[in-house]
Formats: sequence, C-alpha cells, structure tokens
Amino acid sequence: MPVVGHFEGSDLATTVWDLLAGQVEPGDEVLVFDEAGGHAGLSCAQFAAAKGSKVELVTPDRAHGLEVGAINLAAHMSELYRHGVTLAVDRRLTAVRASGNKLVAVLENTYLDRVEERVVDRVVGDYGSTPTTAANAAGAGGVVTLTGTTRIDLGGDINTSGGAADTENGRAIIPH
Repeated sequence: MPVVGHFEGSDLATTVWDLLAGQVEPGDEVLVFDEAGGHAGLSCAQFAAAKGSKVELVTPDRAHGLEVGAINLAAHMSELYRHGVTLAVDRRLTAVRASGNKLVAVLENTYLDRVEERVVDRVVGDYGSTPTTAANAAGAGGVVTLTGTTRIDLGGDINTSGGAADTENGRAIIPH
C-alpha cells in the first residue's frame, strides 16, 4: 500500500499513485514531497507539470532521486527542468492543513531551525509503500494467527543446498 508520509495532516495528502493513475487531478499548484528518492516522486512531478501545474518537488535529502541510477536520473532531471519544476532539497514536510479551498504545507529545513509554508491546491507524498499482509486483508482490528506449517508454491525447482528450506512436491515448507 502506498504511504504519503508520516506528518501531521497526512490524511489531506494524495499518494503519487493516485495522481499518476488519474484518480485525482493535480490542480494549479502542487507540492510533491518525495522521501523515497525513487522514480515515483520524480515521475509524479513530471506528470503534474506536463498537465500544466506549477510544481515544487521537495525532498529531505541532499539531492533528488538518490535511489535512481545516473542514466535514469538524467532523463528525469531534464524533464523536470524542461517543465519548470521548482526543486527544493534539505526540507522535510512536517504538516499539512486546510485553509479554505487550499492546503498549507509546512516544511522544515533538515539542518536549521527554519520553517517555511507553501499554499497549494494539492500535496502529494511518496514515502514508499508497505506490503499488503494477511492482517491488512482481514480488515481493521483483524488478527491472523498462523499455526502448523505453511507451504509456498514456488513454481519450479527449489535449491535447498543451504538447508534454509525443506521441500515437498515442489513447494517450500516453512515450519512456524
């Protein structure tokens, strides 16, 4: 499941995936907070800017796209600059609050005790994702208890030379 980030008012923010999938419109002014440092935040900023939004891409890191390889990062950065995206580094999103029909994003410098605010139509956050687990599937307050042995179909040969797993008919057997 996508995570927008861990900040006050995170329920007012949109995931990069909702924006990229067209589930929501970006609006005229967009702040994309990218704490994951991967392709999603960069792509989201490009996407919103290409649709005509004024975009600011913010990261708490020293540079954007730290998890992206050099060749791919060059392509992303070229597009960001071509679309006039404002790039901000060393800033952490600490809060989002509603103000009329706008959102106020509160940014704090990661090195100084300096706070800035941006008034935008949409705040988009990328903090990565969490796995969908059996507990998530069980619903709020659901508890999943595993007992006995779990068999996982790996769809092929299993190398057990390291002794990490037992096998039975092409399936890994994990006692717990």
